[in-house]
Amino acid sequence: KKAEPKETDLVKKAMQVSCPIRKFAGLTLGEVLRKDPNAIKFLAEKYSGEDKVREAAKTLCEYAIKQSA
Repeated sequence: KKAEPKETDLVKKAMQVSCPIRKFAGLTLGEVLRKDPNAIKFLAEKYSGEDKVREAAKTLCEYAIKQSA
């Protein structure tokens, strides 16, 4: 049975995903998160492109909420 990936590992992976928003071309989601957290929220909730991007953005949003709680 494979161990569940640790939350921090999922967050690290999510931060490495390339941002598809043209305004942030060449940046990772982690870099965009520091510049414009609302862009990550948009990707998590309204982005209709790659599932991988949406899932990564959701992971970052959920993590951020837990950190601020």
